[in-house]
Amino acid sequence: MPKVTVELGGRKLAVAPASLKSVKRWLTALKETQAGTVEYLDEVEEFIFSALRRADQDLDRDWLASELDETNIAKVIAKVYEAGRLGSGETQGEAS
Repeated sequence: MPKVTVELGGRKLAVAPASLKSVKRWLTALKETQAGTVEYLDEVEEFIFSALRRADQDLDRDWLASELDETNIAKVIAKVYEAGRLGSGETQGEAS
């Protein structure tokens, strides 16, 4: 299965599927926080960081926060969804 990647800050980063814990936190944030607030942006950063860090344990959170901006946040979130196939409802594999 090909890896999902995203380009950010001149780097090509692997994107892992988000953990169930991270997805639950993200869905709660979408429901309970107002878009554009500091709290919402903190949740955006947490969701993206947790998924990217699963693929790269050495990823620096400060570097990521400095590279994320209004022009690329949606693209990176879409890549996390693609990695976990969240948008389509597909599964990574069949349970045995």
